[in-house]
Amino acid sequence: MPLSVTVIGLGVMGKHHISKIQALKEARLVGVVDSNPEVLAGIDLPRCIGKYTSLSLAGGFDAAIIATPPTTHFKIASELLNKGIHCLIEKPICTNADDAKELVRIAAEKGVVCASGHIERFNPALIEAIRRAGRFLYIEAERIGPFPERSVDADVIQDLMIHDLDALGAFNPGRPTDVRAVGIPVLTDRIDIANARIEFDGGGIVSLTASRVSMERNRKFRIFSKNGYYSADLMKRNLKILTLGGDGEHKEISGDVWEAGPADQLMEQDDSFVKACLENKKPLTDAILSIPAMELMDRIKSVIRTSG
Repeated sequence: MPLSVTVIGLGVMGKHHISKIQALKEARLVGVVDSNPEVLAGIDLPRCIGKYTSLSLAGGFDAAIIATPPTTHFKIASELLNKGIHCLIEKPICTNADDAKELVRIAAEKGVVCASGHIERFNPALIEAIRRAGRFLYIEAERIGPFPERSVDADVIQDLMIHDLDALGAFNPGRPTDVRAVGIPVLTDRIDIANARIEFDGGGIVSLTASRVSMERNRKFRIFSKNGYYSADLMKRNLKILTLGGDGEHKEISGDVWEAGPADQLMEQDDSFVKACLENKKPLTDAILSIPAMELMDRIKSVIRTSG
């Protein structure tokens, strides 16, 4: 029997989720929720799919995708999880790590799935880079772009940098021993440009830059390891590789480019969530895996506040 799903929040991401859920054979879209009646009226859906201006009016669903502003995530998700409803929550799952931990606790208590919306975990270029690199010495990530047309009630650390903070978890880098960060508001009253430098007790060093004040869009994740240099273009989904070979004094640098085929990361994420709910297992974006990134996010923001 298909998983009945309601999508909450019909902004850019909510509308994308609607199309993916409708395309999945193991899922059935039964409702959409948005507080704006005009937004609901503008969504073309079959009559059998309910349209609601309030979550209290919706019912009869097994799982929810929460794509509302981040400041509302905890309230909505905690209410649904306590009712035994599976939740996929767009990133960041909460505005702070403590709230995220509470959602994980509730999900475990109720025996339901709580997943986060981190589509970069399904990016084939990043997956291949992590597989090849092994233990990293230094990582440099850059995530920049023009100011988004969608509604933004989060700073650039929550909005963009969180993706790269999340990716660090795949390396098991150890405990962060030193965090330095700078950030400034430019177009909003929140941080629009930020840079963070993190040292881990495992020996790795990371430099992350995030900006939503740029003329061009760029998503790069560069890994320096003893195995070589790996530069993943997360938009083009390719990987540039430099490795050192040869014996003794005769060292040679060889280069290669790895190209991924077509990929629908959001579809893969939503499919993983649906299967986890139906099969009672952990999804690839299980919320508990987001906790280290959320803790780093909180620490970076604290450093910026203190230094400001």
